[in-house]
Amino acid sequence: MTLTEIMKACEVENELHRDKNDWAHPDYASEHLQVTNDLIEELALHVKQLKLDLESREMCKDG
Repeated sequence: MTLTEIMKACEVENELHRDKNDWAHPDYASEHLQVTNDLIEELALHVKQLKLDLESREMCKDG
């Protein structure tokens, strides 16, 4: 996923649960948390790749 796709998915997920008392329903809360965790993992992978790309560029510049 691209960063834009991750951000859009976060917006969609938040809209689905806006103004709802999902926390009163464990199944809904669990699903929302799982989707949120998946998006956080995608974001972490994206950041890790950006860091590796930056480090690679710095090594090429220095070497």
